[in-house]
Amino acid sequence: MDELLCEPLHFKASFLALAPACSRLVAELLETHSTAARLALAGRLMLALSLLREDLPHPLTDAEREALTADQPPAAVSEDFMPEPDILCDYCRTLTEILLSRTQTVPGEKVVAGLLFELVNYLADTLTAPRFYRSPEAYDGSVAGAENE
Repeated sequence: MDELLCEPLHFKASFLALAPACSRLVAELLETHSTAARLALAGRLMLALSLLREDLPHPLTDAEREALTADQPPAAVSEDFMPEPDILCDYCRTLTEILLSRTQTVPGEKVVAGLLFELVNYLADTLTAPRFYRSPEAYDGSVAGAENE
């Protein structure tokens, strides 16, 4: 846990670094029983989610596009639950605020933490999943396909 709390979160970090950091923080939050440690992790998660939210509107860099490119077309995505990443990030930040406010009962906090865990991991998986592919027709190594957003 100390490593998670000391891991640098730079204000210019990419969503590709911040989303997995959020997943690690929320996983540790779910497993931690100390109130002080849970508050520290929730505060750190709030910072990471806020930095993530700020990065979402920026266009993809070449390095990010390459990291999100696969050799095969992305698998079909279920459209049952597909909020925009910025809205999903806002949901996660609001749930984190609820945990930080300490206004819930202990069972209520566990429910909120569980929902936060599910949403943060869904957000991280969505943001870091390949969304471009290299078509066999691309002779120069360029990227073909469209974003799955």
